[in-house]
Amino acid sequence: MVKNSFKSKALSFVVAVSLFLGILTPVGAALAKTAGHTSHSVPAAQSKDGNPLKGLFPFEDGTDTSFPHSMEWFYISVKEVQTGMKTFDWTALEKHLDAISGRGHQAAFRFYYDYPGLDTGVPQFLIDGGLKMNQYDEPDNLGGSGYSPDYEDQNFRLSMQNFIKAFGEKYDGDPRIGFLTIGLLGFWGEWHTWPYDGWNPPKENWSPSTAVYTEVLTAFDKAFNKTLLCMREPKDGVPNSTADVGYHDDSFCRETLTVDAGGQSWSFMEKLTNAKEQNKWMTNPVGGEIYPADQTTIFSGDPWRGGEGQTWSACIAQAHPSWLMCHKILEYSGDTLKNALKASKQLGYDFRVSKAYFDTISTADPLYLGIDIKNIGIAPFYYDHTMWPVQVGVKKSGKLVKSWTTKWDLNTIAADGKAKTFEYSVSDPGLAAGTYTICIKVKNPLKNGNILGFANKGQNADGWLDLGTFKAVKATAKIK
Repeated sequence: MVKNSFKSKALSFVVAVSLFLGILTPVGAALAKTAGHTSHSVPAAQSKDGNPLKGLFPFEDGTDTSFPHSMEWFYISVKEVQTGMKTFDWTALEKHLDAISGRGHQAAFRFYYDYPGLDTGVPQFLIDGGLKMNQYDEPDNLGGSGYSPDYEDQNFRLSMQNFIKAFGEKYDGDPRIGFLTIGLLGFWGEWHTWPYDGWNPPKENWSPSTAVYTEVLTAFDKAFNKTLLCMREPKDGVPNSTADVGYHDDSFCRETLTVDAGGQSWSFMEKLTNAKEQNKWMTNPVGGEIYPADQTTIFSGDPWRGGEGQTWSACIAQAHPSWLMCHKILEYSGDTLKNALKASKQLGYDFRVSKAYFDTISTADPLYLGIDIKNIGIAPFYYDHTMWPVQVGVKKSGKLVKSWTTKWDLNTIAADGKAKTFEYSVSDPGLAAGTYTICIKVKNPLKNGNILGFANKGQNADGWLDLGTFKAVKATAKIK
C-alpha cells in the first residue's frame, strides 16, 4: 500500500512512460473491451496453503516446517539498535530479517522498550542521561518484573522520533518485512501499562499521554509509506482514522467481539466500533495473536472457540484478520492440525480467476489479455503493484518464452466475491507462429518467498497460473 498522493503521482508517471514506449494500453476508451474478445472459463480449485502475507504463523523458528506458513514473528528491543540519540547499529535486526527471509518467509515484528519479565529495552544512553525508570514486580501471569520508562520525558520522546525516522529511512519497503506493528509504548509495546494505568489505585498511572501516542503514530505514518503498519488499538484524541495504519488484536478469540456479539466492553472490536474504526480493515490490515492460553485447544473442538466462548467464525467475521500469530501450530496433530490448516486459509485474501479473455492472433497482431479476478477471502490484499506486481506470461511447450509486468493493483479488489476486470495489451509481443499458453503470476518481492497461489486448477508450483491456450498464426495466413 502506498500513500494516496505518492501513489497518484507514481501511477501517472508509469502510465505516461508506458504509453510512450508503446507497451501498456491504458484502461478506457482506447483499450479493447473484454466483450470484443473470446471468453475462457478458468476452472476453480481449493484455496492454497501457505499463501504469503496471510494465515497462522509461529514465532521465529527455523526448525519446524510441518505447518505451512509464510511469515514468522519476533520481538526486538530498541536498545539492540539505537546506540545514541542519532546513532544506530541495525545488525541485530538484520540477523532476524536475514534468517527469516532465508527460509522464504516475510517477517512481522515489533520494537519495544518494556517487555515484562525481560531486561529493559531502553537504550543505555537514555538511562545514563537520567531517564526515570519505574520499577514493577507483578506475578508471572501478569508478566513478571521490569522497568517502565517515563514516556513523558522530553529527551526520551526526541530519541523515539529519531529512532522512527531512521527506521523508516532504512527499512520502508524492505521485501523481507510483511507487516510492522507500531509498538514502543507500554508493556510488550502494546500501548497499555495495565494495571499501572490510573484505574487500579493505589498503583500509579504510567500511561503515555495523548500527545505521546499521537507523536508515535504520526511519526510511523510519515516514515513508512510502503510497508504495512498495524497499531494495537485506537486511542481517544489520537488521529486514528486519518492514519494509514491498521490494527492488531493480541487476544484474538478471547477479547475480540463487541458487546452486542457477546464480547466485553474492553474488547478489540468494541474499541474499534466506539472509535468508528470497525471498517478500517477495508483499507488497512488487521492482524494479531490468538490468545496464548487458548492456542493449544482453540481448534480441537466443534465449534472452534477461545477460552471465553468466543467462536472463531464470529471473530473472523467481525475483525477480518489477515494474519494471526499462533506458535502452538507447530505442535498440532490429528484433527486439530487439520482444523488449523483450514482456519489458516480462511484468513485474509483468497484470489480466484473466473474468466480470461484472449484470442487467436496473427504474428503481426498485438496480444490482449482481459481477466476477471475475485477475492473470495475475508480481507483485501493490501499491497499495490509497486511492491507486489502481477506479470503476464506466455509459455510454449510448458516453457516460459515471454513475460511482461503489469500495473494491476491487487489491493483494489474488494473482499466481496465480485469479479474485478483487469486488461493488458502488448502492441508487439514478438511471438512466432505456434500454440501458446497464456498465464499470470504475482511476483513476490522476496526472491525465494512463498508463491501467491490462486484458487484455480491451473495454478503451478512455480507461481504461474495457466489461463488457457491460444494460437499465433503467420501474418499472411487467414485467422479462422
